[in-house]
Amino acid sequence: MLLIHNSYLMKPQIAKKIHKKVKNFYNKNAFEFDKRRKAGWQEMQFLFLSKAKKQTCLFYKYLKKGDKILDLGCGNGRFYELFKKHEADYIGLDNSKKLIKIARDKYPGANFIIEDALNLPFRNNRFSKIYAIALLHHIPSRDLREHFMDQAMRVLKPGGLLILTVWNLWKIKKLEIIKQGLFNRKLDFGDIQIPFAGQDKCFFHAFKLKELKKLAQNAGFKIIDSGYFSWRNREKANIYLVVKKIK
Repeated sequence: MLLIHNSYLMKPQIAKKIHKKVKNFYNKNAFEFDKRRKAGWQEMQFLFLSKAKKQTCLFYKYLKKGDKILDLGCGNGRFYELFKKHEADYIGLDNSKKLIKIARDKYPGANFIIEDALNLPFRNNRFSKIYAIALLHHIPSRDLREHFMDQAMRVLKPGGLLILTVWNLWKIKKLEIIKQGLFNRKLDFGDIQIPFAGQDKCFFHAFKLKELKKLAQNAGFKIIDSGYFSWRNREKANIYLVVKKIK
């Protein structure tokens, strides 16, 4: 019987190296990413676009006029116009210099910052809402993911919300995840390195909803909403979570 190492043992130096590789991946493939991510992509219809008969979607449900918004992993600024339409006070942050350059060229009036989501350069209790769309699955090791949550908690106002999504890789890459979990002992179980957008391999952590909730709760967040949404006709292709800073 095969035993899967279901533990979180990634060494800090390995996590640091992988984190740098992810940044390098997006710098190398920034223009290709921009081609594929011109605006709020299809999967974001659930978050950002009104449906028939004014059905409330996740974006409109929580966004208020004048909210101070932090868009973590903003990339090429693909969501900026959606926030601008709602008169949000917006800051986009990404650690890819090339993606931020693209964002600044597209939206010269917007506030885009080159910085790491693990090292937020903001005072405590600043933001009403933090959006982290398809970001957290790129952060290696449980320790760094916990640090990400701590940073988000720190810069959110009391009562502020963290709204995040990750790919549901267990739905589409289950066998590959198990295979890499068996044979690559430098990674934690659930970690996977796969080609992304037809380019080089990139690191992902395959979350389950239960794991994502536990990560947020351990950081002190209160769960407000959670679940799955589809992408390109793939059922439950993404996981979403909305959590609140209660004090």
